[in-house]
Amino acid sequence: MELPKTQPAKQKITKDQIFTITVLVVAFMIGMYAPFYLIFLLGAAVGQWFGKWYAKKPKVSKGLIKFIAWSNVLTWLSIPIGLFTSLAALELSKTAGPESKKYKILAIVGIVLSLLNLAFGIWSGMEV
Repeated sequence: MELPKTQPAKQKITKDQIFTITVLVVAFMIGMYAPFYLIFLLGAAVGQWFGKWYAKKPKVSKGLIKFIAWSNVLTWLSIPIGLFTSLAALELSKTAGPESKKYKILAIVGIVLSLLNLAFGIWSGMEV
């Protein structure tokens, strides 16, 4: 007696398989670039904390506010230091009086440049 020839079953790609592969790829990317995210969060958290802490002091040095705000011109090149000075300047600009708008604009420019630096750092690390 001869056994009937059977064709191997064709496998279909299901939504669950696509979802699983997508989750694995995203998890790999997050894990691969986790140091960038940690650096970003560290600089942002410490900068915002410092700005709020220093602004609560009874005597706030206008020279320090000016130094932190204008240091954004250079510090955005280093992501954690740039975010630290940018967020500290943003918080301290609330106590700067008539120059607060200028310091707030400098802080926002520093934040944007630091985030662009972070994005380009991650992008340049990707292999195409």
